[in-house]
Parts: sequence; structure tokens; C-alpha cells
Amino acid sequence: MATIAASAVPAVAPDTVVDLSPISITAIKQGNNLRNQAIAATVIDRREAERSHIFSAKSASEIAPNVLIPDYGSRITSTIYVRGLGSRIDQPVVGLNVDNVPILNKNNYDFDIADISRVEMIRGPQSSLFGRNTMGGVFNIYTLSPLSYQGTRLMAEYGTGNTMRFSAGHYFNSSDGFFTNEFNGENCDWERQGSGRIKVEYDGGNGFVMENVAALSVTRQGGYPYRFIDTGAISYNDTCFYRRTTLTT
Repeated sequence: MATIAASAVPAVAPDTVVDLSPISITAIKQGNNLRNQAIAATVIDRREAERSHIFSAKSASEIAPNVLIPDYGSRITSTIYVRGLGSRIDQPVVGLNVDNVPILNKNNYDFDIADISRVEMIRGPQSSLFGRNTMGGVFNIYTLSPLSYQGTRLMAEYGTGNTMRFSAGHYFNSSDGFFTNEFNGENCDWERQGSGRIKVEYDGGNGFVMENVAALSVTRQGGYPYRFIDTGAISYNDTCFYRRTTLTT
């Protein structure tokens, strides 16, 4: 009969401090070509953005799988849901960057932007690369570079409800709304939005590129078209509006 003797293992007290060997965590931000990388991402280039009439993160979410940006009727807030992860209130779960400038408050997530050159929707936790509020993923929006595009761009759209959108070096968005408040005979869901963006880039050669982007956005909106349950009429005497002015650089 063979006998196996087990070596005695000394008992360790619960409050004993154990020194571990160093742990290194390395993360490298993705380059422009995400299609060839082992990562769940959707990339929309300039041609596809123009063909699909993409002018915001909300419109880009319509063709990005597992991404939802609901329309709450007002631009006061907007939540990005990726694979069911999102935050209706408080801090966002999905980050949004425009020309590498982070938008840290989701109250500023719902805005229009012209001259989009590329949109990246990276799904999954990205906190080690992009910092806070990116547990569900990150939206990266890039505008045209003056180093690769020169010229004048004009855009005009018109739709029902007297909805208009123009851009020509500066951006203007206007809508008279679709619902009339019977109390005062005025449209209650009107919207006016204008924005301007200046982008300066310097190419010093040998891979050295320096850029600065300054953007101003002004949003003015009316209230919500609340209906009475019993009559279905929109008629209320309550001051309701939303005003937002954003400056990023």
C-alpha cells in the first residue's frame, strides 16, 4: 500500500497582508480603421452619413445595431442605450466625443452637427480608454478636416410642420412645431437651434498634427403637447420652455 504525505500549509490569519507581484494593464486607443480590429464597433463614413441624412448621434443610432437613443420630445436630455445599458437620470453610461472633445453631461447629447466626416459607435466597456461614463460604450463623432477638405458646403431641407434645416458655414435649425395649444392658439412644440464651429488644424510633418475646435450652440424650445385624457385637447396655461447655450473648445 502506498502512502502519500501532504505537506503542511501554515494557517494565514484573516488580517494578514499578502504582497502580490506587480500587475500591468496596457490599453491602446483604436486607430481610424476599426473594421479590422477585434472590437464590437459600427463605423459610418462621410458618404454613408450624407446618403443616410445623419446629422446627429440620434440619427446615427438608427443604423447602428444594439444602440437606441429615444426621442423624448425635448432636447433637455437624451440617453444613449447600448445593449440595454443606459441611464435615464444622473450620469450617462455611454460617452459622447466630438472631435475628441468629451461631452460630459447628457443634457448636451441631443444636438445637430453638420459636416460629419465619420461616426464611430464602440460597444462595450471603454472606461480604460475614454475615462468616465463609458461603461456601456462610446460615440465618437468627427467633422471634416480643413487639411483634407476645402470648399463651401450648402445644405437645405424642408419637411412637414414647416420644419427647416440649413447649413452654410454656420448651422441653423428651425421648426414651427406640429401641435397647437388651444388655450392661446400658438404652437407649443416649436424649436429654434443655431450653431457655429471653427476648426483649425496644423500639420507640422513627421506625424505632428495640432488642432483646435471651438463650437457654440444655442437651443430654444417650446413646451410639450400635453393632451387632456378626457377630451384629447391640448389646452393649458402653463409656461413651459427649454433654453440651452453651449460653448466648447
